[in-house]
Amino acid sequence: MSTSPTAIMVTFSAPSATATEEDFNEWYDRHHVPEILEHVSGIARVTRYQLDQAQMGSQVDDALPYAAIYEFDKPVDEVLREFAAAQPKLTMSDTLDTSERVPVTRIYEFLGAASRTSEISSAASVRR
Repeated sequence: MSTSPTAIMVTFSAPSATATEEDFNEWYDRHHVPEILEHVSGIARVTRYQLDQAQMGSQVDDALPYAAIYEFDKPVDEVLREFAAAQPKLTMSDTLDTSERVPVTRIYEFLGAASRTSEISSAASVRR
């Protein structure tokens, strides 16, 4: 069995103008992510990142400073159906900006992986 995800979903987001970073992160880490993992069985793991502000300079104010990577371990269409079915069970929060800096989500299907200690593996070879 493969340890590589079948796909990833990357969501870029920001706290709302009325929320603190602390409140936004608390909601995301203590409510949103656990609910996703509970109700969407095709999500194997969620990893969050914050934008490196030194890299962006003055453009940080307009950026979506947070990224969440949701690793799929089922086919994309199955996971999306599970997400749709789970929507009524997910707690949304006014700490998430949905008006000025609207979250952006993209799905990327697995193509291959490499590490310092292994050869490049492709999607076809991993799924054999």
